[in-house]
Amino acid sequence: YDTVQSLKEQISQRINVPIDKFTLKRGGKQGIELKDLTKTLQGSSFVNLSTVYVEYGQPTKLGEFRLVLSLAKRLAEPQDKELFEFEDLGEVYISNDDRPQDIVDQVIEKLAKKGYEVKPNQIRIRERHNERLGRIYRKRTMKTQGVYDKRAVSVEIVDDLSLIHISEPTRQAEISYAVFCLKKKKMNIHILHLLTMQYSIYY
Repeated sequence: YDTVQSLKEQISQRINVPIDKFTLKRGGKQGIELKDLTKTLQGSSFVNLSTVYVEYGQPTKLGEFRLVLSLAKRLAEPQDKELFEFEDLGEVYISNDDRPQDIVDQVIEKLAKKGYEVKPNQIRIRERHNERLGRIYRKRTMKTQGVYDKRAVSVEIVDDLSLIHISEPTRQAEISYAVFCLKKKKMNIHILHLLTMQYSIYY
């Protein structure tokens, strides 16, 4: 394999999934997504026995990453007022330069599909930590606020943000995946879902 593109094409043929329907990550599930398909494998820091993690879903572009979005809703009779229940809203794609206010249109669109009608000044974006909310994202780029690919963030709906002083800080769907182990003469593919299969690709 000369490039990441050619590797992805070979994997696509083996798992019968179009190349624009899965992502490659170097090292494992928490690894870095390989976005530049023109780079060589050597230029992408591959060595003998390197591992490539394959995750089904839309790939991100260079300078782009995903947020896993949910709607935070207060419990009817909470024993702990800091606990929320969350409704999944899917993923949003943002660029390195996007700020919280830049993704409000995407958020409103996703909320509308769930039957919620809200105005931009009723939305604030917050960190999500399991069943709790963390800090509020400020008017800076999301990347400078520590946001990374597939970070879980939540939407909080308030009456009117212009009247609120913001202070600090006041089951994602199952994903099928595959792990590819690159060897000098062949590549063993282990597709880990409900069963395990093994292939060999020679190059």
